[in-house]
Amino acid sequence: MVKITVQQTDRYFVVSFPYNRDIVEEIKEIPGRKYDAPTKSWKVPLAQVKALQRIVAKWESPIVAEERIPIVEQDASTVYPTCSRNRPWGHQLKTLRAIWNMESALIDGIMGCGKSKIIVDYVLNKPDIHKVLIVCPLSVVPVWTRQFAVHGGKPVEICELDRGTVRERAAVIPVVLEEAKRKNRIAIIVVNYEAIWREPLEDAMFDAKFDLLVGDEIHRAKAPGGVISRCLARLSKKIPLRFGMSGTLLPHSPLDAYGVCRAVGSPIFGTSFHRFRATYAVMGGFNNQQVFQWINQDDLRQKLNTIRVLIEPEGYDLPEAVHSDIVVELPVSARRLYDKLAKELFIQLETGSLSVANAAVLLTRLQAVASGFLPIDDNNGMRIMQDVHDAKHNALRDLLEDLGRVPLVIFCRFRYDLRTIANTIKTMGYTSSELSGAVKDVEKWQKGESDILVAQLRAGSVGVDLTRAARVIYWNYDFSLESYSQSMARINRPGQKSTTVWYHHILANNTVDMRIRDALDKRRDILEELLEVRL
Repeated sequence: MVKITVQQTDRYFVVSFPYNRDIVEEIKEIPGRKYDAPTKSWKVPLAQVKALQRIVAKWESPIVAEERIPIVEQDASTVYPTCSRNRPWGHQLKTLRAIWNMESALIDGIMGCGKSKIIVDYVLNKPDIHKVLIVCPLSVVPVWTRQFAVHGGKPVEICELDRGTVRERAAVIPVVLEEAKRKNRIAIIVVNYEAIWREPLEDAMFDAKFDLLVGDEIHRAKAPGGVISRCLARLSKKIPLRFGMSGTLLPHSPLDAYGVCRAVGSPIFGTSFHRFRATYAVMGGFNNQQVFQWINQDDLRQKLNTIRVLIEPEGYDLPEAVHSDIVVELPVSARRLYDKLAKELFIQLETGSLSVANAAVLLTRLQAVASGFLPIDDNNGMRIMQDVHDAKHNALRDLLEDLGRVPLVIFCRFRYDLRTIANTIKTMGYTSSELSGAVKDVEKWQKGESDILVAQLRAGSVGVDLTRAARVIYWNYDFSLESYSQSMARINRPGQKSTTVWYHHILANNTVDMRIRDALDKRRDILEELLEVRL
């Protein structure tokens, strides 16, 4: 037994004890703790009362822990966001109360159910929230400024770290925190996932000592070996409160649960992905990377539900989703080109040539041929786009003629498709806007100033409301089940006024298009599915 002294201040527990290496290591695992060298004590945030109580119970006694560190939580049933510009929906208030006394949580709700307002209400009404870090996709960074302006009941000092070098962004953080302190405001830093792990930005976020971490579209952290997931896991050890939000929490498989939970600092699945995978899946196949059978799924679900908060919108049923396939035949010349490339991995044309290095590149090039073009290297070694057929464009013309002037979204993968689709739309007498990594004209389309939005899947699957349209055309797909699921939900979500939404898939027959469509229907990993079969 070790004598542990605990004193409480207005923001911290001050903890001291005779030196014990094991206790020190456990204290270090508490998010937000810091060592005070002059007093030889540890400062532990009040929000981490449960973690501190567990340590005292282990090393001194459970009775002493309960007496010395009583957990006095606010009755969540009495919580109401008084600092708010508008009243919460019933399911928003229910979710806010559910997460109120949680250290980490995964907020799971369909797009459009108001997850952002829940976070805004939490930040502005929860005591002792002074510094907030929000991590999200790049296209969503500006959305958070609007969310706090629309729902917030008081001004905040919010900074969008979506521009400049990582060194420049890192230098901004302490300036924003100091300005917020001077104005007596809550400081909110919003940064994109792709930047957080880069130095010196990651160090700046560690030094900031945030009170709350919010991962918007937290499924982006699902890869256990990915730099994003590992960085969030490191940050979660330093931040007392951690929440993740997503409309597709586990987009590919139950194995996504490990990375997602680790990203919000939850220990429910341990510290080893290999042990986690062995517990819940029987693996086999090439390099033992294929799931042959799922096991212990009830246990996984039970553990996940200890931090998962499911949002169930009240009084709202999603519209019926209707899918239709528009199958086109490749012209003879394009079919010959497609088959030759699939078989020989090399094409020689009058204008240039193309060779592919591996199976993944081959799939991409075959998809381009199915769409109507092929990137080739001309005789001067320059990359050019060679049109090889217009079968999909003819199908698009027919569909636009049948539908008339209705709001429409067209999803595609390639930048070249953005341009050729826009040209076809223009020849039909319609106007279009673009949503891509380079161009973001979505607001123009949302305001009704153009007829059709042509969007790249990656850019159009997160952070945008596309409910103006009830019809979607998929020109082609990328290899992400996550992007596909998210893109569908941008239209079929609360705010959609139509009782039915239609998804039209333009597919080139007997090509990779059909294989991808089949994999999406089965909710299979697309690359895995494609590489298992002949193209």
